Amino acid sequence: MENTYFKAPYLLLQYNEQEQYIAANWQHFPLSEEFRAGMDQLIRLMGEKKIGKVLTDTRKMGAISPDDQDWSINEWLPRAFKVGYRRIAIVISEDIFNQMSVEDIMSRVEGVDFVTKYFPSPEEGRKWLATQ
Repeated sequence: MENTYFKAPYLLLQYNEQEQYIAANWQHFPLSEEFRAGMDQLIRLMGEKKIGKVLTDTRKMGAISPDDQDWSINEWLPRAFKVGYRRIAIVISEDIFNQMSVEDIMSRVEGVDFVTKYFPSPEEGRKWLATQ
């Protein structure tokens, strides 16, 4: 069962304590400040619940700006790894620009025990996370 942690027009964050994963469902294209605020909420949730597995649904998200990509890599990811971020199942967007920006961020992860997998549906991502 998923419990709601954070809800905004651009993002719904839920967690499943039994299966030990967090679901981040992007509701629409976020402005830069919304993207960063949502990502910071995700770090808080990972830290509070001690959950390092994330299912993120980017199908409605749109492209991530180059500045936000750099922020994600240089500022957000190091903080996320410190709270235990280790696995992500990404439900891929049909938006090619979103796909490219997400793949660019994830391809630049180095030096940590971290696994990224891409899926066409949330159900397939959940099944994979259950095996991790």
